[in-house]
Parts: sequence; structure tokens; C-alpha cells
Amino acid sequence: MRPDDATLRSKLDAFLIERAFTAGVTNDQRDLPDIKKRGTLRVLTRNNAVSFLLYRGNRDGFDYELAKGFAKSQGLMLEVVVAPTYDSMLQMLERGTADFIAASLTVTPEREQRVAFTRPYLKVTELFVQKKGSPALTSLEQLRGRTVTVRPSSSYAEKLKPLAPRYGFTLAAADERDEVEDLLADVDDGVIELTVADSHFFDAEAMFRPTLEAPLALSASDSVPIAFATRKTNPKLQAALDAFVARVYRGTEYNMLKKRCFGSRATITQGHERASKTGSLSQYDAVIRQYSDRYGFDWRLMSAQAWRESRFDPRARSGAGAIGLFQVLPSTGRDLGFTRLTDPDQGTHAGIKYMSQLVQRVEPSVPIDERVRFALAGYNAGFTRVQDARKLAASLKLDPDVWAGNVEKAMLLMARPRYSKNLRSGFCRCQEPVDYVRIIENKYESFVQLVK
Repeated sequence: MRPDDATLRSKLDAFLIERAFTAGVTNDQRDLPDIKKRGTLRVLTRNNAVSFLLYRGNRDGFDYELAKGFAKSQGLMLEVVVAPTYDSMLQMLERGTADFIAASLTVTPEREQRVAFTRPYLKVTELFVQKKGSPALTSLEQLRGRTVTVRPSSSYAEKLKPLAPRYGFTLAAADERDEVEDLLADVDDGVIELTVADSHFFDAEAMFRPTLEAPLALSASDSVPIAFATRKTNPKLQAALDAFVARVYRGTEYNMLKKRCFGSRATITQGHERASKTGSLSQYDAVIRQYSDRYGFDWRLMSAQAWRESRFDPRARSGAGAIGLFQVLPSTGRDLGFTRLTDPDQGTHAGIKYMSQLVQRVEPSVPIDERVRFALAGYNAGFTRVQDARKLAASLKLDPDVWAGNVEKAMLLMARPRYSKNLRSGFCRCQEPVDYVRIIENKYESFVQLVK
């Protein structure tokens, strides 16, 4: 690489940042006591309108919110791992990519041979779905000569296989990457004739697709259990999840969450699309990409910072007077050459340019991902405090070139006068910049999984 090739260097830096920030994904099959020592609980899910999605940059979804509630009850941070396909989830859980599954997973005898299910946190009905105006469908006998399309790994496929020859219908295989919403859209568009969906998935989509109907249940049983799944070697995690479900199931917060997710979709409009399908995190993706490329950042990292600063609201104003998508102070904006910080273009350019300047203030010998972490902390608390924290880290025989567990730890000690009295920036309750870096890292990891 030529030393003067700025474009290539920027792309390499962005690649190194992504690799470094997401390098913590490991295979770990330990049970709850060791998970608590780790401090992070990993949930395996799928990116769809029911389990896990991004809406205006925020994480949402029925399964995700329950998983987050459980993590909070255990004093743990929740890390989301998005499975690329449904049929990969059990294998990913078994090899330790995540600690448990929260993906509206139906309890079946076949799955119970491989994983341990908790007590159900939801009971649903499996429904045949077709377009209104299709031939009447009030009994399984009326499926004769028709085609039902489902994913081969789905619980529906297990039940439909013995029924197909008996009732004379064709069972077609959908792509394992397809979500229920994809198949419902295919029915609505006339691409496929029939599919099967859980009642809560159908309810979530019905308002947006009024031409669909679900006239017949797959089985005569009233309900099908949906549960969390853990490894069979993790009985303590399973027991804790069981206790959590027993405590929250059909309680006030549970019922409010269920109503928000399935009873009324007013809070999640038809305009939302799954980020992994559309490649979009916010309506400002283009401008964030533009300036991220110019200054050598991964645009998803800068999107995570914009989400943390303003929740993607260019009109946001803080109590300290910071403005715009990246919450830049007017005085800083003027120094950078920007005066209209509520303008998404100027506000984004100002924030990313300032981040670039902060990165450049750290010695080039420091790895790029650590320089970015120091820059994030400096963006929040001021770069002088970061410099002081690095000096303090060195005096404590910590590594001044590494954020996690080193400079991060030193920043927290700056709230103690015995450590801060000799520092240029003085006393600082620096929990906020530590949290700021952590939250942006977690959001970035989520964005990386959802959008390539």
C-alpha cells in the first residue's frame, strides 16, 4: 500500500476496526455462574418483525424484549447474535456461539432431542394462510391439489410431511433464509399459494396485508408452545429462565409488551423493513456513509454513534446546547467550519470530522481500534480526560494503549480524589464516557450483524 493512498488506507482502517470490535464473539458453552463472571449474556435470535428488529435505530421485538428483561434480572449485559438461517440455530447454540435461543421457537419432540426448552412464554396457533378470494379452506380435505410452501427446518414442515400424501397436497420447500414475513408477502403477491404461520406472526402482519386470511389451523390442538432453548448441559441457565418466565408470564408488563407487538402495530409502521434485507439503519445512511468513507470509518460505527447521540434525530438538542445527529456544540461546529448543525449533512460532517481529529490526536503506534475507542471517550468527556486516564493507567502499571480493563479502569478511578488530585483535568465522574464507549460498541456489533 502506498503511504499516500488515503482511500485504501481509510478502507483498511474501517476493516480493521470492524474486525477488532467484533473479535469478542467466541464459542463458550458454560452455564449461568460462569456467564455471570463473563458479564454478558448472548441471545441467539432471528431478524424479523416478531423476534428482533431495528426501528429508528432502536432494538425491538417481542423475543428480544423478553430476553433483555431476563438479562437485566440477572445483572447482565445482553449481546444479540443473529442467526443467518433458522436451520443453523440449534447447531450455533450447541457449539457455544450463544447461551440461549429467543426466536419464537416452537417446542417439538425432534428439537427436544437436541436442546432443553424452558416453560413456554407464549402459546400460539399454527395457521394456514392464503389470499382472500382463494378456494374455500375450512378443512384439511380442501387442501387436495394445492401447494403449501414452508421452510424445511420449520416445525410446520415436521407436521405437514405425513399430512401431504394423506390429504393430497404438495409440500414445497422455501429458502431457509426466508422469514415468515417473506412467505406471507409471497402469498400476498401471488408467488406462492399457501403457507403456514404462527398466529402471532400473522397478527403482526395482518394490518399491513389486509388481503390475507388464515381460515384454518394446522392442528386441532388449541395452542402450540413457544419457549426459550438452552443447551442440555446448562441446567442452571434453564432453571433461571424458567423462574423468569413464571414470574413475568401474563403479568402487566408482559401483557403490555404483547399488545404492543401483536395487538397494535401503531408503534412500528409499515415503513419499517428488516435492516438485514434492506441494508438500511436510518434515513441518514447515505450521508453517514459519505463522510465515514471520507474520514476512514466504518459507516455502521458512525451510525451507532449517531444513534447514541441523537437517536437519529437531526433536530435534537441537549441541555448543554449540543445540536444535531452527532450532538456537536455550536462552538465546536464553528471551529470545524459548520454553522447549521441541524442540517443532516452539516451535522454529520461535523461529527465525523471531529471524530477523525480525535483519532489523529492518538499516537499512530496505538492500534486503530484502540484509537477509535479513545476518540469515542474523548468525544463524550473531552480528550484531555482521556489523556489523563492514559497517564493514570501507566502509573498503575495498566496498559495505556488498551481501553478495555486498562484506560477504561483508570477513567473510573478519576472519581476518587486520591487518583484525580494530580491530574490536569481533575476530578471526574467518568462512568458516563465508559458507558458511552460500551453502548456504542454493542450497538455497532448489532449493526454489523444486521447490515453488511
